[in-house]
Amino acid sequence: MSAVHDEQQPDTFAWRAAPSHLKTRRQLRAAGLRPNGQDPAALMVREPTGRKRRLWAYLFDVRAAAPKRTATPAQLAAVEKAVREHQARAAERHGLSREELTQETDPGPGWTDPTTHQEENPMSDTITAAGGKAAPGEDAAGQQPQLGAPAGHGQRVAYLLATVAANQARERSAKVDAAIGRAERGEDADWDLEPKIREAMSQAETRLAAIPWQNRTAMVASLADALVWSFDSELAAQRLDELTSSYALSWGVLIDPHDFTVSIDPAFEAEHYQRYAEAASVWDRESAVIDLVAALPMPEAAKDAAVQAVMAWRGPEVDPLDPDEHRVSQARRREQLDIALDAARLTAEDRARVEFVVDYLRGETSRVDLLTSPVIVDPGEEARGRAAALLEQFANNPKAAREVGKQISVLTDADQERVRDVGRAIQAGQAVDFAVWPGYVNREQFREALVEYADDAAELRSMADYLAEGHLTAEEQARLGAVVGTLTDDTNLQITRMAAQREQLLDQARHGHGLTSMERAQIACTIEDIDAGVILGHEQLPELLFADERTKASVDFLRTAEPAADLSNTTRRQITELIDTASTAAPHSREDQRLRFEVSSMTDALFSVATGSPGTSVELDRQQYTIKRTELGKALARAGVDPDVQQRIRTLVDDRARQAGELGRGAAARRQQWRDKTANIVAARDDAIAQRQAAAADRSPRSGRSCASRPDRAAQAASPAPARSAARRPVHTSGVER
Repeated sequence: MSAVHDEQQPDTFAWRAAPSHLKTRRQLRAAGLRPNGQDPAALMVREPTGRKRRLWAYLFDVRAAAPKRTATPAQLAAVEKAVREHQARAAERHGLSREELTQETDPGPGWTDPTTHQEENPMSDTITAAGGKAAPGEDAAGQQPQLGAPAGHGQRVAYLLATVAANQARERSAKVDAAIGRAERGEDADWDLEPKIREAMSQAETRLAAIPWQNRTAMVASLADALVWSFDSELAAQRLDELTSSYALSWGVLIDPHDFTVSIDPAFEAEHYQRYAEAASVWDRESAVIDLVAALPMPEAAKDAAVQAVMAWRGPEVDPLDPDEHRVSQARRREQLDIALDAARLTAEDRARVEFVVDYLRGETSRVDLLTSPVIVDPGEEARGRAAALLEQFANNPKAAREVGKQISVLTDADQERVRDVGRAIQAGQAVDFAVWPGYVNREQFREALVEYADDAAELRSMADYLAEGHLTAEEQARLGAVVGTLTDDTNLQITRMAAQREQLLDQARHGHGLTSMERAQIACTIEDIDAGVILGHEQLPELLFADERTKASVDFLRTAEPAADLSNTTRRQITELIDTASTAAPHSREDQRLRFEVSSMTDALFSVATGSPGTSVELDRQQYTIKRTELGKALARAGVDPDVQQRIRTLVDDRARQAGELGRGAAARRQQWRDKTANIVAARDDAIAQRQAAAADRSPRSGRSCASRPDRAAQAASPAPARSAARRPVHTSGVER
């Protein structure tokens, strides 16, 4: 045995001449050991001879190595205890006590009879699809039967995420092993391989220093890191224990760190835990209501009574054994809250604020008249969040100046001037920063991002269902979410995107400027509902995500548009049915296509009239309707529709036009009320600013009208009646650049 010693480098031994206590990494693994974090003790090298290439391998001292990690007795006991607890709770729900589970009883003679009896089976032993006998424990397809299949949203998604993490860890571990194998065989003399491996492990340990427990998609990367490095890193092993225990105890998902496989605990009642998660989401929203009501500007006595009422409405924490009670009792408890608030004798203004907070955080505002709801957000604060987007719009299209000026008219005079300064710089061709108020949340853009997150979560659930229901082959399941070289699949990209989206949304919700505490709570609860499976897709997002007046008005417009859409769609369907029975034009012919186009155009005009002509004017829409009605009559004649049917269609159209006019008048009047309400809020705010400035200058304000200290009070007193002209500031300005 010979060795070359260098104080700067590890000892080098000739090939197969290393002492017995020095082993390669692969030899350690074969012996059930791991390096245990030690540096390479030596290097074994085979010099090239003839056609043989140079071989080398790092050697580790077996005396400093440690056994591969296995579950400790304490960990096994904890898992066993958790399983017993799950079983005990399940038994209690089925009428069995815990004592009955452990009570020894006579199982009957069949269990003690040593003689076994087997019914005659005319079929042979199980045969595989290939014609051979199935191995013990395999089904007829030659596969191991599943002891449990994922059920419920939470367990199915957890099973999918754990599967993706295990697949990624398997690919990464195989890549490391392959590199080590090539180096040991001399196929790839990468002298920096060991330092690269140690650097990769160090980077993984840095990432594992903090586990994103609340971000289930971000935990995929943490679980993959822990699985890859648990045999070499103390921290990775610790995190792996924590992660696998969390998956097992929270959702019954079992992860094998040795084989990189994922299975389901058959004793875990996933459906029950899913119902508990959904009920807990309701309770969390109701708990947020208590904090918000306690912060409302109300007299102390009224506030105490309101807080007591909402605390009684929320009730105690969700019963883990009967989670459905809290969820299904929402309507009944809301009625009881009305009775309690009646007894509290709140003023109408305070009562309206409390009820709005309750219904807004419940995500149930469909029965709330948003026009008369309390003012929560200063319109100028909301507009600050959109200022950057408006200025960018102006930079791209100078003709948008008038619309941008209209949008910023709700800002204070000083804020408007700041925006106009940037507009003038844009007009002069100067480089500008659109972010006049950095950090302010653009509610429109935020909602778009939340819609994308909700839809991604729905797609992830669909993939989880696909996996749980066995629609993937074993090979497809092993590749799901794996990263091979520079290639990955859509599932991994979606998980990575969702992990980043969630962090960005919550960061904006917590730290973004311009949001109220009520809106922050709504966003946080909504994201939790998406994760819990309470919300599946953007269609199930709360109707009123934000509490500002612009958002309220948009939601109110959608409400008024619903009957208009019903009227338009019903008219289109009825005309089409009449045409189908009376037209002589060949299907898909030019005449037929022209006729159907005119039907669509006419009913679109009906919709515009019924919504109060929001994009044009009532007079212009009426003119367009008249033109469309005439064109429809011509198309009916060209298509050879029977004259009697033509008359029936004209009568139907005229009748629906009258209905559209009635709807349109109501919608237009309501939009005017929204404009008046906004004008009142802005006027009250500006008067308050003027009074403060006058007080600071030690002089009285010129305006003789009284001002409320809170804009919501002034707005509530005046809304929805039009503001007085003397106090109203023009809300339509000539343009952003002026």
